[in-house]
Amino acid sequence: MTLVILSFASGVLFLQLQPDLPGIGWIALAASALLFLFRTKFLWIPAAFALGLCWALAMAHLKLADRLAPEFEGRDIEVVGVVASLPAIGERSLRFEFEPESAQAKLPGRILLSWYRSPAYEDNPSVLSAPVHPGERWKFTVRLRRPHGNLNPQSFD
Repeated sequence: MTLVILSFASGVLFLQLQPDLPGIGWIALAASALLFLFRTKFLWIPAAFALGLCWALAMAHLKLADRLAPEFEGRDIEVVGVVASLPAIGERSLRFEFEPESAQAKLPGRILLSWYRSPAYEDNPSVLSAPVHPGERWKFTVRLRRPHGNLNPQSFD
């Protein structure tokens, strides 16, 4: 049984090491192969490898389907939704997670919003004195951007 579990983990790792994500059609092909491989006990190890590969591929495609489309990045979008986390109050900003219910564009299931205080209201602390609370429903006009990292594959991290 330990070899079967290690084979499943190897299938997941094998997908992580691929330079490109394979198409969703590979799930159907591997799932049909699983029907034949699980019938005999000595083929359980390759079946577990294929199952791990299929599971990781399905999770990767689900995660990639729930992202902001590039054409909506940097545009003003009106969105109605619910505050999903406790707000983190900074010196000049308020940060919280937001679950959109309706919007002018297809948005991810959960977005991180930052609400900044304008420098023109520096002397007025009441601009952010009524912060949002978890569970409240708000309507915002937001300008979203996709998450980005600082990883440069050709140099020191």
